[in-house]
Amino acid sequence: MHFFYQNGMYCLDVRLSLISFISVFVCICKAVNDKAIRRCVDEGARSLEDLERDLGVGSSCGRCRVHAEAVIHDQLKPTGPGESPVPFSGHSRAAI
Repeated sequence: MHFFYQNGMYCLDVRLSLISFISVFVCICKAVNDKAIRRCVDEGARSLEDLERDLGVGSSCGRCRVHAEAVIHDQLKPTGPGESPVPFSGHSRAAI
């Protein structure tokens, strides 16, 4: 949660607290969103092959593979997840 000071009052920025509830489908064929991929990475997935085995990502049409790989790399950054590589996902500031 973030607070800001405006007109002599401290206010809670609700938009920022709601971002974590927003997710976007990365793999439409298997109905897998970016949060599921991030959770899978947190549980040990490190490659597209891991995601394909665990979630089925990329096993149908394959159009999601580039985006799924970007989510993996974002989740594995030493500084933690930042701006999401997938537009309007749970970690994207563009989702506001």
